[in-house]
Amino acid sequence: MPAASEWDELIGQVVALTREHAIEHFVALYAWGGALAGETDPWSDLDVCLVQADAAGQDSDAAKDWKLSISDEFEPRVDPSAVLMGQLGTDAHWRYAGYPWGLLRTGRLLLGDDIRGRIAEPTPRKLCLSTVSLAFLCLRRLYAISRDKPMPDPLPPLDLRLARCMPAPGNVAWQIVTSLLQGLRALLALDGVFVGTKRQIGPALLQAGRPELAEWCDRVQALRKTVPRTDDMDGVDVVDEIPPPVQPFAEALPGLLHLLLAEMSSRGLKDPSFEAKEGGSFYRPDGTPTEESK
Repeated sequence: MPAASEWDELIGQVVALTREHAIEHFVALYAWGGALAGETDPWSDLDVCLVQADAAGQDSDAAKDWKLSISDEFEPRVDPSAVLMGQLGTDAHWRYAGYPWGLLRTGRLLLGDDIRGRIAEPTPRKLCLSTVSLAFLCLRRLYAISRDKPMPDPLPPLDLRLARCMPAPGNVAWQIVTSLLQGLRALLALDGVFVGTKRQIGPALLQAGRPELAEWCDRVQALRKTVPRTDDMDGVDVVDEIPPPVQPFAEALPGLLHLLLAEMSSRGLKDPSFEAKEGGSFYRPDGTPTEESK
């Protein structure tokens, strides 16, 4: 686990590499998340977010090149993302609600102009949909379920042949644990409770009267301190089986999805990560339901 000085050194390296890029319409570079709050363990990474002016466009080549350079140089220690200024505003799509919420609470300006005074606080509805969608997307990646297919309930046992091929960073164990933590965070979001870092999930579950889930969260946190984050997803040394300490968490994922779906149904919500080829999402950009979701 990096000490504070090591995180600062890593931040300096990220800033230096960012300066080497001629990023058109650059506005700011932020770090955010638990690493800045000292909530780190051997699996922790540093979240960095590049902000560009809207003129850069949604699929900015400069942002893509920057993210690729950061990933190539620092993965898995750094997780880069990029957003446009318009995705931090009042009219932003609900999918981006996590960015302004996180930057306002845990963001640290690394480079450029501090624009947090112009960032809009997302509505609880948007933030809930964004949080729940992230949990479903983690499960979709892990099980290789495309967004145009509904999530099966129950989920089948995890097939490592699919998990190895998922287009996401990190190893199988990391993805299993991340999916579980994001699912627990989504359950809290359905109750209107939003947490900014992983360490806050367990206490929030306990306060919400969910001691069994809080105990699971504590077990995850303990696991992250003892099980190495190993196994290169792009190499040949992938695991042939789920590591025994991680197996119980893999087996818990179908039950967690079932619980999420049940609690969403009780609130009249549908899977926000699902996008039918013709019907599109169940939710409009402002978070209101479409006719298909009713």
